[in-house]
Amino acid sequence: MKFEFKLGKMPTTQQQKGISYKNGKPTFYNRKGTTNRELQHLLSRYKPKKGFSKEQHLILDIVFTYAVKNKKQWGKPKPTRPDLDNLLKNIQDYMTKFGYYADDSQLVVVCARKFYGDENKIEIEITEV
Repeated sequence: MKFEFKLGKMPTTQQQKGISYKNGKPTFYNRKGTTNRELQHLLSRYKPKKGFSKEQHLILDIVFTYAVKNKKQWGKPKPTRPDLDNLLKNIQDYMTKFGYYADDSQLVVVCARKFYGDENKIEIEITEV
């Protein structure tokens, strides 16, 4: 299963959300504009009729454009925030929520990269082993 979608706003991660403390315990909350509704909507639109039941390979390409207008940067790695591991975890959690697989522990191979390009988009390829 392979699909891609374009985003008006790139997803935010837990590191970009707010933290408050209640009774000494941290509580995370969504700051204004960090709910990732567009990402959730698009992932729900592509969800499979039946989730994968075996081990999975996940290949994820995340293309950022909002900070780069210089075409010379397109295709080059994006070494700045948000962190790739946090983006990956965020997308995996949504994919679990929408039934792509029962749990992200089913992922045995994960390839992810983030780079600059001409438009904001996410490309996802997921296959059973």
